[in-house]
Amino acid sequence: MLPWLRNIILIFLVLSLIYAVLRFTSRYTRRQKLISEYEAGPKEASQKDTSQEVYVAAGLKKYDKSLRPKLFVFVFLIPIMIMGVLIYLAQYS
Repeated sequence: MLPWLRNIILIFLVLSLIYAVLRFTSRYTRRQKLISEYEAGPKEASQKDTSQEVYVAAGLKKYDKSLRPKLFVFVFLIPIMIMGVLIYLAQYS
């Protein structure tokens, strides 16, 4: 039982690291896109009236509410489901 517990903790730590890297990389990329959009020129009337920091903050707030950051939860779910299926097949086939 102890080797299984050690492996589960190790897998959880690796998946957490992958999740953090994906999340921060995606957020950084979105931030850079917002900055380049702001510097490219006003596309909306509201962009003319705001500073770059306010524009980027509003864009990141909108990004946080979108579906893409929530999909990174599958970094945990998919490997756990695959391991569960493999364990089931190894035990009962």
